[in-house]
Amino acid sequence: MGTNFNFLNQPILSALADAARLLPGLQQVDLLYCEHEKSSLKWIRVKANDDYLLENIPIDRPKINDIIQFKNDILGTRWYDPEELPFSETKMINRSHSIFDEILKSVLCIGFPSSINSGHDVFIFYFREDASEFGPMRDDKVLETTQKIVIERLLQSSLKAILNNYSHNRKVMAELNKNIHGLLSSKQQKIDVQEQELLRMTKEMDDILIGILSEVKNDGEIIRLSKAAKSILRPHLSNIPLVKNALQNAVNFSKTISFGLMGEELILHDDYFSDLVQKPKTTSVVQVKQADEYSANTKMYRFLDSLEKASKDLIIKGMKLTSSNVGSVLESPITAAAISDKLKNHSKKLNLLLQQYPDNWKTIRNKFRPIVNIQERASENKVA
Repeated sequence: MGTNFNFLNQPILSALADAARLLPGLQQVDLLYCEHEKSSLKWIRVKANDDYLLENIPIDRPKINDIIQFKNDILGTRWYDPEELPFSETKMINRSHSIFDEILKSVLCIGFPSSINSGHDVFIFYFREDASEFGPMRDDKVLETTQKIVIERLLQSSLKAILNNYSHNRKVMAELNKNIHGLLSSKQQKIDVQEQELLRMTKEMDDILIGILSEVKNDGEIIRLSKAAKSILRPHLSNIPLVKNALQNAVNFSKTISFGLMGEELILHDDYFSDLVQKPKTTSVVQVKQADEYSANTKMYRFLDSLEKASKDLIIKGMKLTSSNVGSVLESPITAAAISDKLKNHSKKLNLLLQQYPDNWKTIRNKFRPIVNIQERASENKVA
């Protein structure tokens, strides 16, 4: 069976390899069943000491009918003497039957309804002569009737569970594959519809291009667009004048380079429309100016931020932007004199920051008089 799922085979065949492992003391297990593909009789054997490999046993043609009859007569469990089997090499010698005959039968047959036809599939269990694995034995090491009953019930229930499990797995896998194929089919249908729609739209755009080309060429001229040229022109059809101008230029160019060599047909290649080829956009990196966290201006930068925030808060409250009011609403309140001293002592740094970051601190630039004064004095010094 290789690396495939074992339930890919008929459940009855998959269960054969498991059957040889169900009990100790088994010599081999045979299976008589109807093959699904050819609906023919098959005889498969698994030996417990042969790595549980499946062996195909040829069937003598003269015995086929007897074997089929034997197979279809068994449903449930039945014990046989090896010589009673229809494919046995030896025939039972006529002898009178006795009550001890059943004890001597050592081959167990278990039949299940076939999934192919109205017949049965039969497992045939051969036990080793020494059956001591099954508990205390008679002196002749023959299985007792009670032991046989336990064995046949155990094997029958185990095989039934194995077959049901394989059948269930096959059913689940078939249902899963059905759903998957349904999804794939639906997806493929959508792709096909989209492809057809794309082809329709492409044809309509190409018809428009041919119509524009007929307007720019002279009567009697045979001029054709290459596939690559059409691919370049299609995205620009929203701008008909642009396309018309490009086609006119291409026609003129083609006539020029073909002068003296002109044949019956001119082909406008994609190279003639290089101006329309969209070039990849280059992304420019805009560097945002930020204050150097370790520079001497850091404290002053943050001080301007705090003044800006305080000023906005005062405007919202409808209060005047005086140094006293601004200082009182700072996170660490200070007096108006302290603000004046700080701005005076660091006026040069303030002006540098105000110039370096023109989009920052717009409120205090225009409305907070101490900052306005510093900017005005700086402007006067430049003029002087």
